[in-house]
Amino acid sequence: MAIPKDKLNVWFENAYVAYRLVGYTDSAAIRYAQGRAIAQLASGLQPSVPALREVVLGAFEYDGSHYRLVPFLLYDGQGYIPLKDGVGPSGIGLARTDYLSSNTGQVNPSSPGAVTALKRSVLSRIKEFEVYRYGRKIGHFSVNQVSVVTFDLFTKVVGSGIAADFEPGGQDIAVAGPAGHADFWPTGNLTGAQKNEFRTTAMNMIPKTMPAPPTWMVTAGQTQLVQKFSGKQLVFGQPSDNSALVSLTKKGPSLVSMELTVPIHSPGEYPGQFSAYVYLLGSAPNGTPTSTPVFSSVYITGETALDIYGEGSFQLLDCLDIDGDSAAEVILMRGYDESAEINIFSYRAGRLQKLLTIGWAGR
Repeated sequence: MAIPKDKLNVWFENAYVAYRLVGYTDSAAIRYAQGRAIAQLASGLQPSVPALREVVLGAFEYDGSHYRLVPFLLYDGQGYIPLKDGVGPSGIGLARTDYLSSNTGQVNPSSPGAVTALKRSVLSRIKEFEVYRYGRKIGHFSVNQVSVVTFDLFTKVVGSGIAADFEPGGQDIAVAGPAGHADFWPTGNLTGAQKNEFRTTAMNMIPKTMPAPPTWMVTAGQTQLVQKFSGKQLVFGQPSDNSALVSLTKKGPSLVSMELTVPIHSPGEYPGQFSAYVYLLGSAPNGTPTSTPVFSSVYITGETALDIYGEGSFQLLDCLDIDGDSAAEVILMRGYDESAEINIFSYRAGRLQKLLTIGWAGR
């Protein structure tokens, strides 16, 4: 029985995607469906294979001279797959013999590990990305070279290419595949009253006295720091904020996203300089923030960049409909120490629920 050429092309494309995803647990259902299609084809039946809704997300990382694209997430139509080091859930997995013997820390591009990593990367087959900055399309990025590079002591598979109509930045999100984007960033700005209300709410989340530092300081012999700052009154400096309106469902009510930075210090015998970082995502149906925010976080750091309180500062990167359910997934960057991670949340029942965390070492 003859199979129409267009259907056969779809089948081959989906079969190739499934082959590329072997080893990823989230792709089991896809590969099972492709197996059934193969059996139907062998028996002369016409397989019915729906096109996959595949979405790839990437971010730009600066290597000291220019920005390179690093993919960090694949949605394969069934589930979310983290692309650690730009490759997959298990990371790049290079051996010592894959690096050049010149002791520069750079990878030998013809080594077995590097060749395998390049084949595993989604950039080996996906080259075109639309680029968004805070929900607004700013340009297009075309990958023309994929390489394995080391910078800031971390090795990743990255894409270099042509940025059309924009200059890449660390806050940009590159998207390949069907997805809804701009629907979640309504036009307009916060009113002065809204901004003041949310600033007050965010400021009230910061402790008024210095909390006891985490127990690891004591176990690491930092008891002097613990005694030095615990319980000391805090004095707040002038706060600064970055705020925006977002909607997490299409045509849904607007929410306020606010990133607040506050310089603080503790006076007295042992003065110390610190910074407090507050992230607040909440609703204000009547102009006043609700008592229970959708998401919030407080982080205090200082004194040689030690984490004094909290678990890192959060920054909103974007709100995108990755899986096509007409509700936004929220992408938050969490910075801590000298590293960071990307957190993907879904919006359900008025709260954010974490889907997965992707390490972003060296950002």
